[in-house]
Amino acid sequence: LNANITHNYGLTIILFTILFRLLLSPFDIRSRVGQREYTAKMKKIQPEIDNINKAYKNDPQKAQQRMMEVRKREGIGMMPKGCGTMLLTYPILIAFFAVFRNLAAEHMYELSTLTDEAQIGQWFNENGFLWIKNIWQPDVYFNFSEVWGCRVLPIIKGINGHIVPNDIASLQATLKSAFDSGMLGDNSMGIQAFAETVSIGLQAARDYIGANVGNGFYIFPLLAGAAQIFSLKFSSTEQQSVPSTPDGAKQPTGKFMKVFFPVLFVYFCLVSSSALAIYWVTSSLCMIVLNFIINKVLDAKEAKKAAEAAN
Repeated sequence: LNANITHNYGLTIILFTILFRLLLSPFDIRSRVGQREYTAKMKKIQPEIDNINKAYKNDPQKAQQRMMEVRKREGIGMMPKGCGTMLLTYPILIAFFAVFRNLAAEHMYELSTLTDEAQIGQWFNENGFLWIKNIWQPDVYFNFSEVWGCRVLPIIKGINGHIVPNDIASLQATLKSAFDSGMLGDNSMGIQAFAETVSIGLQAARDYIGANVGNGFYIFPLLAGAAQIFSLKFSSTEQQSVPSTPDGAKQPTGKFMKVFFPVLFVYFCLVSSSALAIYWVTSSLCMIVLNFIINKVLDAKEAKKAAEAAN
């Protein structure tokens, strides 16, 4: 795709992600249909569940037993049909994390071998995207590791805004996985010696770009967090009709998870390559749009069915 169509890795990642999400769309549709059927059945038994909670408020074990009998009678499982397909997202994300980490190593190594200014300029044209100068580095402007006080905090000091890494430790983090697997040639010299060699090779790229800080503006990490917030809010809205537990409490998505997951994905995108952030934001937006379309289609079918039943 990059060589023949887009000539830019950022656009290639977006196009690939859209095609990939379309390939998975049958599973997404099955999952969404299963969720709606589950929600409809839960709404149907809600009054009966409420009565059970009132009748056995002092005997949670008995209430749970009666609730299970009701669910079994109505053919309601513990989880919606097709919900397992939704769990594919996170193993796929982990796989892509490894893929993009190795791709970052390969492309940074490729950059280290270039000495001609025209070749370096062409490399940045292919590996930059919008405001991001190098998608194999994080979408970060400020280099936290250079601030006194942040250096003692491992989580924060790993947020690196360099367009091209300056220090050996940063290069090791980028190169180690691909180097250990033999993807970058002979690994008998050791990762530190290899990183030092690559660091020397990248000096031409540093000279080309000038100031070596300011690769991005935190936009994709923030978009990743916003997409996660929207997805969790959408999910919790769908779960509002889940019956009460024996003590009368609802079971929507926990407040902790609503905060934890967005913050986690923002952090992942701050310390990982912008390529991973581009993939995750594109994938999340595809899911949001697809879910919106599926719900609209299913709403129309249900409305048509209800109108036919009324007539």
